[in-house]
This record gives sequence, C-alpha cells and structure tokens, in this order.
Amino acid sequence: SHYNRFRRFFLFFLSNSRDISKKIKSIRLGNKLRQIDFAEMICISQSHLSRIESGQDYPSKAVIRLISLQFGIDEEFLKEDFYELNS
Repeated sequence: SHYNRFRRFFLFFLSNSRDISKKIKSIRLGNKLRQIDFAEMICISQSHLSRIESGQDYPSKAVIRLISLQFGIDEEFLKEDFYELNS
C-alpha cells in the first residue's frame, strides 16, 4: 500500500541519512575545508550543506556525484543503498 511504501522510505531515511551526513562531513573536515568552501566546490549553498551535515536534508544524486569527482571518493560508498527505495 501507499502507506507502507511511505513508512519504509521514512524508516529508511531515518536510518541512513545520518550515515551519509557523517560521511560528507568527514570528507569536508578531512580536507580541512570550511562549509562555505566545500559547498562552493560542490555547487550548493552553505546552508544546504549545513542541513545535509546535520541530517535535516539529504544530498541529491548530482551532489553525491560532484563530491565523488572532486574528492576521489567512490560514489557507491557515499550512496551505499541511500536511494535504493527511491529509485
């Protein structure tokens, strides 16, 4: 049902959003970058990056791809089933 699909996505989001947030924040800190500089490199606003890092928002596939290309990080590692239920 529609409710079960939404519930699965919501639970999936809760269980995975912090993981991807931590990965992105670790990449930024590992490269000794301020949020504003990192955000500029991946073509998003600092406020959007802040929401991603705090788990309030999630990155688009395009943002994940840019992080992967800019920092030589495996895109699959970043995604790690994050979009499985939403594709």
